[in-house]
Amino acid sequence: MELKSKQLAWPFSGEKQFQADDVQLKFSGKMTDYALAFSAVVKGQSLPPAKIALNAKGNERQINLDKLTVNALEGKTELKALLDWQQAISWRGELTLDGINTAKEVPDWPSKLNGRIKTQGSLYGGSWQMSVPELKITGNVKQNKVDVAGSLQGNSYLQWKIPGLHLALGPNSADIKGELGVKDLNLDATIDAPHLDNALPGLGGTAKAW
Repeated sequence: MELKSKQLAWPFSGEKQFQADDVQLKFSGKMTDYALAFSAVVKGQSLPPAKIALNAKGNERQINLDKLTVNALEGKTELKALLDWQQAISWRGELTLDGINTAKEVPDWPSKLNGRIKTQGSLYGGSWQMSVPELKITGNVKQNKVDVAGSLQGNSYLQWKIPGLHLALGPNSADIKGELGVKDLNLDATIDAPHLDNALPGLGGTAKAW
């Protein structure tokens, strides 16, 4: 099955709130073994213009997102993921940011970011668990250097393990490692935030702890 459209818009009449140009959708195979490809250029009243491309394959037990690419904000965002629901719902994914620049869309809070976030987890009944084995974000927010790096894991019992997490924004920084639970707290944290004013919307003052 293949669908092509030069332009799709919503609502169908009146002022357009959302528009997709050069839409292409291709589906081949059957539900036990299929492939999906999609691409479009989208824009909307509350969305920055973006070019989207998606390639995936799957069956009745799982879907493998080979790559979802969004070209927007002068940069590129890519997502690779696997979602499986054969027994418990489980996922594994990797999100990459490359040159994301918000200066035109949010001129009062210009940001430029690069990074990679890997995550995996599962959901069964009312219980869940997840881990972030890799978290790395660099760049700047309103001329304040950003550096985030580390890993962590947690579950629905509010038990968290943090092998190491570093957060830095301009002259402000925090380093955290240890374990956190409802009853137990074993965290080593060093916080040095001498200048929080205007670092992020709503932030202000200073903080220091060790």
